[in-house]
Amino acid sequence: ADVAVAAGRDDTLPALTGIRLGLDGETGTMTLAATDRYRFAVRTLPWKAAAGDPGPEGSADAFHEAGADVIVSARRLTEIARSLGRSGLVSVALDAGSAGFEHAGMRTTVRLLEGRLPRHDKLFALESP
Repeated sequence: ADVAVAAGRDDTLPALTGIRLGLDGETGTMTLAATDRYRFAVRTLPWKAAAGDPGPEGSADAFHEAGADVIVSARRLTEIARSLGRSGLVSVALDAGSAGFEHAGMRTTVRLLEGRLPRHDKLFALESP
């Protein structure tokens, strides 16, 4: 949870206390992003949907192609990252209101946060003129 440092700490806007977990089936990436309105942190990691995973919408094909975009509490995701360690694969499961994480037989589930974070790819240019 390298991006957690940019997450907000004020509960006035709960979405800003979270980390956006974006799963993109087309590019095979997981994007973690957080902001407190003044700072913005982003990290992109490789990701692959498990075969037969129905995904959050219930359609395996839609999940593998479109992915998902949810917000998880930065505090909870940091705790989970510490407990799961840095090596090996982590399984991520999503449904309408929660996210589950599993690594080496350890499982944990967290409630998703309501709201949306701004998309960094829409705010910042990827190339300079």
